[in-house]
Order: sequence, then structure tokens, then C-alpha cells
Amino acid sequence: MAPKREPNFKIVGWWGRLPILNVGTPHDIDSDDGSSSCSPGEVMVFHPTWEEFKDFEKFLEFIEEKGAHKMGLAKIVPPKQYVPRKADIDLKGLMIHETIMQTVQGCEGVYTLKNKIMKPMSAHEFKTLAESSSHQSPLHEAYDDLEKNYWSSITSHNPTYLAAAEGTLTDAELKVWNLNSLPSILSHVKEDYGQTLPGINSSYLCFGSYKSLFAWQTEDMDLYSINVLHSRAPKTWYGISPEYGRQFEKLVTRYFPEYFRACPGYLRHNLTIMSPEILKKRRIPYHKVTQEQGEIIITFPYGYHSGFNNGFNIAEATNFATTRWIQYGKYVKQCSCGSNAGVRFSMDTFVKRYQPHLYRAWQDGRDKSGCPQDPSRNLPAPQPTIRDFACNKRHFPDPSLQPLFLEIVKRSRTMADDSC
Repeated sequence: MAPKREPNFKIVGWWGRLPILNVGTPHDIDSDDGSSSCSPGEVMVFHPTWEEFKDFEKFLEFIEEKGAHKMGLAKIVPPKQYVPRKADIDLKGLMIHETIMQTVQGCEGVYTLKNKIMKPMSAHEFKTLAESSSHQSPLHEAYDDLEKNYWSSITSHNPTYLAAAEGTLTDAELKVWNLNSLPSILSHVKEDYGQTLPGINSSYLCFGSYKSLFAWQTEDMDLYSINVLHSRAPKTWYGISPEYGRQFEKLVTRYFPEYFRACPGYLRHNLTIMSPEILKKRRIPYHKVTQEQGEIIITFPYGYHSGFNNGFNIAEATNFATTRWIQYGKYVKQCSCGSNAGVRFSMDTFVKRYQPHLYRAWQDGRDKSGCPQDPSRNLPAPQPTIRDFACNKRHFPDPSLQPLFLEIVKRSRTMADDSC
């Protein structure tokens, strides 16, 4: 059962490789009524007691019963007993193997992100760079002041820096909300496929500097995500309700038609930036929340989100899944341009384990159990490939036959390609 106490609510207001193109202006996009607009909506903020908090699955069930998933993201202010790391962070001994220099191009609220991979550096060196005079956040009295500065100077010639690294800063002995051992059906990916997916079913670290950003995106495979801000400056998040995901995609398509002709799943490249003003003008409801040190953000399946860092900070994140996600996973829209943006894995084990009554129809391309990303369209879930089936070792009474079967599939694909 979910915790019984009612939550405390309050209203609060990675990188791809496609070339930068000229984008349309707001005047290129039709609107039924140019005077109409949408203001920031509510994000649910939860202040659980320790008893409510310590059972992750029950607490997640509880906040979804309250409708948190309908906002696309939610904030949790953990009880004081939750201490992910007791010791100080040794920045000098922590290496970052991929630092990203970010620059932004565009105008009038519609932008594209360009990322350049820099040489490896220690977390201490990154902190020194992030806190240098040219990268410090300006003096401000409120988060809204910092947000205004961010959007007014987003295309300045001064690049920003972001970094990610596999690993964790969470104490291994932590039993409650340990990102490395959350209860998640993604454990079947490793059990049945033998796959470890960094950042998906294992945690990773994010290092931010002022104005470093994450572009509009849903999580890989439209999964849930959890982000714990370990240290320092806040993050500003924007979210779009899953209900308006398709409307948002249509808007982005009209600004970037060349990109979507090249890749219908272009948003998987994580390069699109749109200001709240554009969303207001185009009447797409959005939500805003500030995550401070020690706080947790959860994003929900097919919840588009973006945001920026308010200064140097360190966060830890990972993905997870519940049975509610499976329907989203079956209908996920992937990158299809050959650049392999994003992570993908077979849905076979999830449908077989949790939807056995649909398994045969799903295999045959006849599963019309409903697309949560677009309920208005009665389309069957995409039919799995032979490889989707073959990657699941549970199908093989003799596990030694699985590699042989996969090799046969690989060779048959190669022969088919050669014959074209």
C-alpha cells in the first residue's frame, strides 16, 4: 500500500552530431490565435516522512496515484535521514573522460545545440573551469533573475561546459533510494540479455557549469529517470506533460523540417532548445521547477524535459522502469538516420514476462493494446525483429546456442545487404 499521509504540494512555477541548419522563425509557424498563451503549470513537490520515503516502489505508486506523472516530472525533498554520501567528494581523484563544450545557435527562442568533445580532465579541473570569472553565474537575488539572464544571453560567444562520467558517488551501504540498486524491471536486461547499459541500468555522474544545458528530450526508450543533486548550484528544469508530447513534436518538426526528413526520430539527438516563451505562444502547457542540493527530480515515461545548470554542480542519475512503462517501450520512436542516437534494447523479455496474453500478437505485429504516446491512433505496436527475439537467452534451453543463433542472424543480414 502507498503511504497514507497526504503530500505537501506547492506550485513552482545528450548530444548528437547533425550539422547546424538555419531554423524557421516564429512567424513561420501557424497559430490559431497569436494572442493566446500558456503560463507555467504546477509541478508536484513532495516532502515525505522517512517512513513514506524508504519504500521506493510504494512511494512511486503513491505519487502517481496523485497524478505526478501527468506533469512529466516531479520533485522530492527527501527527509533529513536520507544521506547518499557521508564523506566529502575527492574532486582531484575523480576523472572525467568526456567533457563537452557547448555552443548554441539560433534566434527568437528557437535554437540548436552544438557539442564538441574536449580532452579528459579531473573533476577538480572542471570545477576550476566552471568557477572561473568567464563562466561564473551573475549575481542574482532570485532564480527568476538567473533564468532571464540565461535566455537573454543563450547565444553568447562564450561556450559552456558539461561533463558526464560513468560511476557513482553514493555510498555502497545505502539501502534506501540507492541509484545503483533501485527496484526496477530493467534488471531483466542484464539477466536475460546479458547487457549492462551505462546510465540506463547503472548510474552516471553529471558535472555542470552555469548555462550548461540539456536539450529537450524524453529518456532513452521513454523510460523513467531519477536525478539526485549531490552538490552545489541548483538546476532549473522545464517539463511538458506526456499528454502534449505529440503536439510538441509537431511544433519542433515545423521549425526543423530538414532534420526530421533526415531522421523522423530527430529529437533523440538531444539538440533542440526552445524557450518557454515559444511554448507559451504556441499554447503548449509546460512546467518549471528548481532542484536544489540534496533534492531529487523524477521524470516519467514520455515526459519531455530540458533545463540548465545555475552554476557548478554534481548530480547522479540513472533510468528505471515499472510495468506501467512497458506500453511506452513498445511504441517508442527511435532515431532512424544511422547515427544511432540514443539507447535501444529489445522489449521481448518485458512483453513475455508481464504481458503474456499479448506476446503472440506482439510478435506478429497485431498488438493493438494502445499507444500511450498517441492514444488517438489505433496503431499496432511495431513488430519485433528476429534479433529482438534472439537476444533473449531465456528462449534457448541450451544457452550455448544463443551466440550461434545471433551469428546466423548477423550473417543473414549481411548477405541481404550485399544482395541489394
